[in-house]
Amino acid sequence: MNEIATLEQPGINTETPAPALTTKDFSAEALEELKRILEGVLFASDKALTAKQLQALFPEYEAPGVNTIKELLAQLAEEYSARGVRLVELASGYCFRVASFAAPYISELSEEKAPRYSRALLETLAIIAYRQPITRGEIEYIRGVAVSSHIFKTIQERDWIRVLGHKDVPGKPALYGTTKTFLDYFNLKHLSDLPPLATLIDSNAELAEETMASDETISAEMELVEKLENSLEMAETLDAELAAKEMSEEINELEKKLEEQELEEQEQEQEQELEEQEQEKKQELSEIEEILLAENAFLEEK
Repeated sequence: MNEIATLEQPGINTETPAPALTTKDFSAEALEELKRILEGVLFASDKALTAKQLQALFPEYEAPGVNTIKELLAQLAEEYSARGVRLVELASGYCFRVASFAAPYISELSEEKAPRYSRALLETLAIIAYRQPITRGEIEYIRGVAVSSHIFKTIQERDWIRVLGHKDVPGKPALYGTTKTFLDYFNLKHLSDLPPLATLIDSNAELAEETMASDETISAEMELVEKLENSLEMAETLDAELAAKEMSEEINELEKKLEEQELEEQEQEQEQELEEQEQEKKQELSEIEEILLAENAFLEEK
């Protein structure tokens, strides 16, 4: 790092935050050295790193600015674009990833086979990704079947989804959405990088035409995407139907309360009638007693 420009000078106030260094503050050799340092750090790191995290690795008055780091990483990504590994920017930062064409060969190195996820799990995950924030009930409505607890447990253990909040409806159901781990796993930087469903269907249709006779996997994927498209088309009316359902539930609840109130009033009326009848009986008995007493008194006088 001898050639990297530095702002350390005699008499400088070291407590003052150092200004961000731009590419103009470095010589061509220093920039190449910086790029090699960034390359080595990212190779050695077991997780993605942001430009800010990379900046923090340098001494304060030698640290390149965040934009400078991003420029160097963009150059590095271009240099690796045709190699077996690629420098990619994910949701959680920059990291090196194996190029997709090499993945099948690398998988042969491991005795453990990559986990295979069920169609139901992938369909559930796709609905969450494209429709978030969404409740479990809404997912089940779109799929037309109940979502097993095992599926939710699996994708939560993988840290692919998380609870974003709770819907303001009776019961306060949890609202689910995807995480940075989900984006990183699928090599995405933003949710906007998700491919449109129409593109997926067209892509799968072309592949299916070429390999339909021998590749059952692509056929299954095509069926899955087609089903997702149909499900998500149905989901366009979900909000209106849910609102109608909630209104219907509220009406039913009000009707139930009115019925309960009517029953309570009827019970009160019946109780009041019984009390009045008892009072009348008591009054009649009292009158009879008075008559009997009067007759007894008359007989005694005779």
